[in-house]
Amino acid sequence: MSCSLIVRQAPAAQAPLLSRLRFEAILAAPGDLTDLQRQLWLDLDPWHAPQEADTSLAAWEGHHLVGAALCRDERLLALYVAPQRWRRNIGTALLRAAEARTRAGGGRHMRLVTLPSALGFYRRHGYQGGHEPQLQWFSTPGAGRPVALPGVSVWRALEPPP
Repeated sequence: MSCSLIVRQAPAAQAPLLSRLRFEAILAAPGDLTDLQRQLWLDLDPWHAPQEADTSLAAWEGHHLVGAALCRDERLLALYVAPQRWRRNIGTALLRAAEARTRAGGGRHMRLVTLPSALGFYRRHGYQGGHEPQLQWFSTPGAGRPVALPGVSVWRALEPPP
């Protein structure tokens, strides 16, 4: 028996659950990241110190958290799906919910920086850009030198609300 998917705003108290799902998704994610880059990605948890303007969204199947997203103004800061639920349209549902929230708040675009391995997902949903990979440099105490994460910037114009 399958449960229907529900996407709703997540209260701040659920941040640890969202962070745990993010951690599992990063560890399982395919890609060409070095161990040091993957560790840096794990350390950059947007739910660790949220800002007042942040909106967290959670996707639930019954009592199981299966996805999470975080948006601020016209930016999607995070979107993760539980690895055992990949390719079941949960990412699409979260993306659409984040876009709807942005649109309802007066936003005209959704912008984000994603790993090159996720570019196809965003392109399938009408996102443009991503032609020139960029490196985002971060200082990490343990590495002894700055570490770069590859990223591509993409955006999509949002339809005005009805």
